[in-house]
Amino acid sequence: MPRIVASPDYLVSRDGDRPHVEIMAAANPRDARNLLAGAITFTRRDGGSATKAYVSHDGGIVWDDVIFPEQREMGGADPQVAFTAAGTALFLTLATGPDETGRTRAFLHSYRSEDGGRTWSDVYNLGASYDHPMLVADQTTGPFAGRLYVSVLYEGLEYSLGVFRSEDDGRSWIGPVKFFDGGGERGLNVNGGHGVWPDRTLPAVRGQTAPALAVHGGRLVLDLHRPRAVRHVAAASPGERAASRDPQACAGLGRV
Repeated sequence: MPRIVASPDYLVSRDGDRPHVEIMAAANPRDARNLLAGAITFTRRDGGSATKAYVSHDGGIVWDDVIFPEQREMGGADPQVAFTAAGTALFLTLATGPDETGRTRAFLHSYRSEDGGRTWSDVYNLGASYDHPMLVADQTTGPFAGRLYVSVLYEGLEYSLGVFRSEDDGRSWIGPVKFFDGGGERGLNVNGGHGVWPDRTLPAVRGQTAPALAVHGGRLVLDLHRPRAVRHVAAASPGERAASRDPQACAGLGRV
């Protein structure tokens, strides 16, 4: 039976006595010793926030940090990390900066690394204004294996929830495909903890309070107090309708 062994603490960041929050971490499915983490760090000279990546190639004993040029220049928040099935490292983050009119907005930036985080691509700008991105990689063996998905909140007080997808290992992104909105009346958001289920369904959680959910063998288990608080979008081709165990809960949703 597998055992969990607690090892000594190892220093990851060397940023001084600065807060590090919203920490995310992932392991390379092709090399378990290759780890990637991300955090909001209050390391800007003005005391503001910027996201950083932290990379280990020895199972978490020694770490190197990565500060992306756009974060150094503009700052940001909401880091997300993942490894694709091919072992490519992905880092997504919001970057705060001016648009073409001079208005300050939150841009969604993506970076990828094919060597475990030693070197990184230039930024891929998914646009603005987005909030609370949640990244997941399809590491199953299904027909859409290798896809990446990012769920986001956008369109201001309309509270639209949508999903970006990448079909080329994170080199480019398509979307967002809207799956729900608050109609300007209800405050909604996407939530973390989702993944691609064994039946190739991508769950997207919405609601002012996230429901508890669990998945076993592709079957959905919901918090009984909020049985309709979950919407899910099947990980299939654009234009197809969503398959649902609850037709009312998922009526009208598109696939991604």
